[in-house]
Amino acid sequence: MRLGPPIVSLCFLVGSISNAGSPKSSAANKNPQAVTVVQTALTAMGGATAIAQIQTSVVSGTSVYASTEVGAAPSFTWTTSGSEFRYEVDAVQGGHVLVSNGGNPQDFHDGAWAVVMPVIARTNLAYHVPALVLFSELNSAGYTLGYIGAISGCSLAGCT
Repeated sequence: MRLGPPIVSLCFLVGSISNAGSPKSSAANKNPQAVTVVQTALTAMGGATAIAQIQTSVVSGTSVYASTEVGAAPSFTWTTSGSEFRYEVDAVQGGHVLVSNGGNPQDFHDGAWAVVMPVIARTNLAYHVPALVLFSELNSAGYTLGYIGAISGCSLAGCT
């Protein structure tokens, strides 16, 4: 899947998706312009029908991010199955395994499991697989979708 500048703008759109806090929220909480942008992006990435058929995905690689905090660029494996995920990172100061755990995310580090706030799972979506995230968010009744407008001066390298 090739990502281009329009997808970068979608990152800002996806970032504006917020938890509506109620399973009763409806399509009325989704801005029509935002829905159109997301549907257009899904069409460009193969179409909603094809994306809906993806039940499981596995992405693995080496992060391009290295710092004094994480050390050398860590390797990672990101597995999704439905709405559940498992994110494994092999960092210099010790690996982590973050699991969604049915909405009660947990992190395994230093030989022990620790409960983490559900917002952690929300901020660790598989953004490297934008079609899955966008499709899920578009079809989720639990989240609103807002349109913040077009962003100019942005590319995969960042915004100016």
